[in-house]
Amino acid sequence: MVRVGRSFMIRAAFLEADQGLQRARSFRLDRIARILADDTPVRTGNGPRWALHVVPVRHAWNADVALVSDAQMQRGFRPMRANSWSLRHNLDGLVSVSGSKDARESHTYSILFRDGAVEGVDAGLLEWNGEERVIPSVAIEEYVQESADLYVRLLRRLGVDAPLAIGLSFLNALDFKMGVSSDTMLFRDKPLGFDRRELLMPEVIVETDSVNYSQLRGAFDVMWQAAGWPGSLNFGEDGAWKPQR
Repeated sequence: MVRVGRSFMIRAAFLEADQGLQRARSFRLDRIARILADDTPVRTGNGPRWALHVVPVRHAWNADVALVSDAQMQRGFRPMRANSWSLRHNLDGLVSVSGSKDARESHTYSILFRDGAVEGVDAGLLEWNGEERVIPSVAIEEYVQESADLYVRLLRRLGVDAPLAIGLSFLNALDFKMGVSSDTMLFRDKPLGFDRRELLMPEVIVETDSVNYSQLRGAFDVMWQAAGWPGSLNFGEDGAWKPQR
C-alpha cells in the first residue's frame, strides 16, 4: 500500500507541474495577443519589439503581490533597458514605465501582475542597420539575463513560489538577423534571419532565486537557430558565457 501511495503522489506531482506549465504558457500567449492588439496600459507601437514574461508554474499563485507597501522594493521594479522610470497602479497591478508616471506611450514598460507574474516589453533595441534588420546579439542576451534575474529575484522576495517559467518572445520581427562581427561572417554563409513575424522561444523553468546565463542558454540557442545559426555564439566550449564583442 505504501508503494502505491508513493507512486500516486509522484504521478500527481508530475500532473500538477504539467498543468501549471500549461497555465503559464496560456497566460503568456494571452499577453502576447494583447501586446499585438495594443491592448496594454502602455503602448509601444506596432514596430519590432521583444517581450519577456516570468510566470509562476504552481497552481496557487499569490494574490495581490503587486500591492505590497515596500516602497524600496517598488522603486527597484524597473522596465527593461530603462535608466529612469515611474510607477503607477492599475487594474493589472503595478506598472513601471520609462518616462513620466502618466505616460500612455513609451519604448519600454513592465507590469507586476497581482497574481505574481511579470511582463516586460521593449521597442527600442531591435534596429535598422542600413537596409538590414539587426538584433544586437550580445546586448539582447545581456538584457534578457539582467531583466530575468531582476524579476525572478523580485518575485521570490515577494513570496512567489518556484518554479518560475521565463519566456522570451519577438514580435513583428520578420527578417531580423543576429548582429555579428565581420570576422565571424568571413567564412560563413549569410543567414537569412527570422522567417516569421512572431517568435516565442521555449520557456525556461527555474527553481532558483536568481538567473544566470547558463540557465538561459536553451532559449538563446533557439533564438540564434531561428535566425539561421547553429546556436548562440556567446558561449565557450566550457559552457560559460563569453560574448563575441
